[in-house]
Amino acid sequence: MTDFNGRRLFPKRTSTTLDYPLSQGVGHEQDLYDQVTEYCQVHFDRAKTRNRSAAGLAMSILQRRLASSTWAIYQSLIRREEKLNLMLAELESGQATPEDLERRQRRLPTRD
Repeated sequence: MTDFNGRRLFPKRTSTTLDYPLSQGVGHEQDLYDQVTEYCQVHFDRAKTRNRSAAGLAMSILQRRLASSTWAIYQSLIRREEKLNLMLAELESGQATPEDLERRQRRLPTRD
């Protein structure tokens, strides 16, 4: 970007992508990356069938947190588990029925 006189507003920046190896084996970085990627693909595909772009956004945020750090993705997955457990507890206690959950889903916006 430049000002009205053609001077740069920001210093020139160059970005470089750095590759680094992920630790291999069950329970290591590559395994975590593969499992979170698979989880996101499954749920993104489910969201697409309902035209839920918000769910797609949520899945892309999980991917971004995965790239950020193992702590970041861990915290995101913990919060996701807590929300799903809360929903399951509502079902098991009779506070909510599957139909109630379906109604909640239908009330969510289908477009951004």
